[in-house]
Amino acid sequence: MRSSGGDREYGEAFENYVRSVRTLVTDEDTLDLAKRLSSTSLIVVNTVKRAVSAYKELSSLRDDVILIHGRLRRGEKERRIDYVRKKLEGGERVFVVSTQVLEAGVDLGFDAVVSDIATPESVIQRFGRVLRDGKRGPERILLILSISDEAKKSAYSIYPKEIVDKFIERVRELFDRASKEEIELGGERFEFARIDWRYGISDEGSGLRSIYEILSQVYDFEESSEDYLSLKQLEDFPLRQLRLMIMGEPLSSAVREFERVGAGLRGSSLVQLVLVRDGRPWDYVEVSSEFLLRNRGRWREILGDEIRAWFELYDEKRSLKYKPVDEKLLEDFLMKPMTTTLKLLSEIERKEGVKAAFLGFELRGYVYEDGEELGLI
Repeated sequence: MRSSGGDREYGEAFENYVRSVRTLVTDEDTLDLAKRLSSTSLIVVNTVKRAVSAYKELSSLRDDVILIHGRLRRGEKERRIDYVRKKLEGGERVFVVSTQVLEAGVDLGFDAVVSDIATPESVIQRFGRVLRDGKRGPERILLILSISDEAKKSAYSIYPKEIVDKFIERVRELFDRASKEEIELGGERFEFARIDWRYGISDEGSGLRSIYEILSQVYDFEESSEDYLSLKQLEDFPLRQLRLMIMGEPLSSAVREFERVGAGLRGSSLVQLVLVRDGRPWDYVEVSSEFLLRNRGRWREILGDEIRAWFELYDEKRSLKYKPVDEKLLEDFLMKPMTTTLKLLSEIERKEGVKAAFLGFELRGYVYEDGEELGLI
C-alpha cells in the first residue's frame, strides 16, 4: 500500500530530525556555552535579569545579538521578533537571547539552542525552536541544556524545585543511556547524545532515546498531591460554578471560588501595565504579579506617585479613563486579580453608567523609555 503524502512528509521530517539533532547535558553555564557558538543560535534563560546580563556580555563580543523578553513594550517585542524572523528567512546569522517568551507561539527556527534547566515541558518547547519546517537543515543542530549552579538557581526562583531536581536526575540518566558523538564546540570537543525532544520515538538498536521516556518519572502525582488536588478541583470548577448560578449566587461568588481552589497551584498571574502618551494608552508591558510584589519598594518609581487604573468605556466614543487607586487595592489585585478586577469594574461602571473593560495600571513612561533597549528590569 502506498503511503499518503502526509505520512511521507512526517517520515522525512522525523528522519531529518534524528539525522541532525544532537543534545548536550552539561554543568557548564549557559552564558559560557553561548560564547562557544558561531551559528544562528537561541539562548534561553529563566529570568529577565539573567537575560539582560547575558545580552550585555554577549553584545560586547559580537554585533548580531538581539534581546527578547516578556517585559519589553509589546510593540517593541513584536518588532524584534519580526526582525529575527526576516533575518532567518533571508539566511542571515542572528544570535537571540530570550526568556521563556519564545517557548511557544513564535514560529522561529535556529541551528543551535542553549537553555537553562527548567521544567521538562519548558525545555521541550525551547528545544522545539529547530527544524520548524521539517526540511533538511545543517549537518548538525545542537541542543544544549545547562545544569550549572546559576541555571539551577534561576530555575528554582520560578519553577517547583522538586520538579526541577527530579528532571535533572532523570535527564542525566537519559543522556548517559543515549548513543554519543563527539562534536567540537568553541575549540573543545564534547560528547553529544541522540535524544528526540519532539516525536516520542526511541530506538534501542541505534541508541536513540526519547525525552518522553522520563516524563512519568518526573511528574509523580502521588508525590505532588497538593498540585494534583488543586488541578482536580479546577477541572471540576465549571460544574460547581453552574451549581452556584442555579442557586442564585452572583458571578463574583463563582470567581472567588475559582481563586480559592486555584490558590494551591504554583505560578504567577500576568499584570498589564499601560504606557500613556498624550493622555492616552498607546502600548503595554506585561509583568508577573510576583515581579511587582518582589519590587514593592519600587512602586513609586515604576507606577508613579499616583497609581492609576485605566479603563475603556463601552460608550459611543469608546472613551478611555483612569481611576486613582491606593496601594492596598493594588496589593489585593496582585493576590486576587479576578475578584479585584470585578470590584474595579463594578465601581467604574456604576459611576459612568456604561460597561467597561479594565486595561491595566499605568506605567511611568520614562522608567521604561530610558531603557528601551533592555526593557523593564
